[in-house]
Amino acid sequence: MQDHAMSTQMWQVNPGVVTWDQLRINRTFALAASQQYNTTHDGVLASTINAVTFTSFQKTAENETVYQNMLTTLDQWINSTTLTSLQKKQYDIQKRWMNEGSVPGMEIVMIPSGGLTRTRPANETSYITVAAVLQHPFSRGSVHINSSDPLVLPAVDPKYLTSPFDTAALVQGVQFVNRLLATEPLASLITTRIDPATNFTTAAHFEGYVRASLQSIKHPVGTCAMAPKELGGVVDSSLKVWGTANVRVVDASIMPHHVAAHTQSTVYAIGDKAAAIILSGSRTGNTNGAGAIGFSVVVQTVLSMAVVLGLVSGLF
Repeated sequence: MQDHAMSTQMWQVNPGVVTWDQLRINRTFALAASQQYNTTHDGVLASTINAVTFTSFQKTAENETVYQNMLTTLDQWINSTTLTSLQKKQYDIQKRWMNEGSVPGMEIVMIPSGGLTRTRPANETSYITVAAVLQHPFSRGSVHINSSDPLVLPAVDPKYLTSPFDTAALVQGVQFVNRLLATEPLASLITTRIDPATNFTTAAHFEGYVRASLQSIKHPVGTCAMAPKELGGVVDSSLKVWGTANVRVVDASIMPHHVAAHTQSTVYAIGDKAAAIILSGSRTGNTNGAGAIGFSVVVQTVLSMAVVLGLVSGLF
């Protein structure tokens, strides 16, 4: 199991800076926003989080020395850890991406509101929250059946930050966000940082904060990875579970690597591809397709399917 872990920080903004907090603290503003949405279906109530960027681990690191130390720590951890055959292959690919600088490792998300960290927003006060989100973790969790009773929840252990590289990368991401907020034009909008407290200044401080504030952005993938059977893969390239005649898995769990993106469009593409595979088998009379559950997905995301195929190509 792989997931996008994140750490969020919150800053108080200067009076007059309009954020979503106005919906909470300004009744007149909230009423006008509601009337606008009901009339024209636009305005603040139709807005969404759209200040998002993706960048590399190298660029979020404080300097090149810090980044090289992170890589050394990663190699030492990999060499001292018992890995599955699939993990070895996955890590080789992830390290190649890092060396090439071709795949983002960190997402920065800015939310025009408070209330997403430990500190409760104050009345008559507005905030912005910025999250650093790890895109390609080396930590691996697990999901296992916990009972023969299908109503009993599975045992889920995401094992966030078990790789020291993940911890270091997220700490660097959080510190990068602080440098970002101290840069114009954002700096002139800020009154003070609320979470963490302003006396958090060192890497050790921020590591403690990352561990205390860690959240999931809720993009778990990879528990039924598409990969060769001999590597420990669960499904083949037609999405069938290895060793079965017609059992398919069609969701984010088949992704052998995480993506530097939110997963919705990629999952749409997986569903679209699965529908085409199943329908093709039914039309040709292939017994592997007979009796399969049919469904259609309206949204076709060619780019996202290309991403999935790219993730798989290095494994087969």
